[in-house]
Amino acid sequence: MNKKTKKQQDDIIFEEEETTSFSTCEKKLKKIKKELAECKKEKAEYLDSLQRLKADFVNSKKDFSERLAKVKQQEADKLVAELIPVADSFDMAFSGDAWEKVDGVWRQGIEYIHSQLISVLNDYGIEQFGKEGDKFDPEFYEATKEEVTDKYGPGTVLKVLQKGYKSKDSLIRPARVIVTK
Repeated sequence: MNKKTKKQQDDIIFEEEETTSFSTCEKKLKKIKKELAECKKEKAEYLDSLQRLKADFVNSKKDFSERLAKVKQQEADKLVAELIPVADSFDMAFSGDAWEKVDGVWRQGIEYIHSQLISVLNDYGIEQFGKEGDKFDPEFYEATKEEVTDKYGPGTVLKVLQKGYKSKDSLIRPARVIVTK
């Protein structure tokens, strides 16, 4: 009986160990599931943070590009504002009677320099406009005087006093003109 008792005792101990072991495993499993849920929650928070940071970065990059383009345009506008009076001076020199009396080679050189200036303005997207015979448009022309003539119909540019300048986006300066009545 002693042997049986010993075997019964071993079975009881084994069952207790098995129960304790099973109970411990369940506890560990619950703990691991809880940790897994916390890790998933933490992962979701990190992912959300990362996505927000990525969106902020993309928006900042776009904003920076827009600001840079705006600053570049402002600097180009400043340059143009400083070059327009130079172009006006060339135009005034070309319009006088004395210009026809100047040596032809020298005149050709000065006209070439003027064309280089206009080319630089064009490279910056600036267009010079205003010529005799254009239809008068108050959005682009400033009429300083009206005259009656048979040369053109009413509302036509008779004479350009100062050329106008515009960019693809805006009017920089209207052309000053004399218009027919």
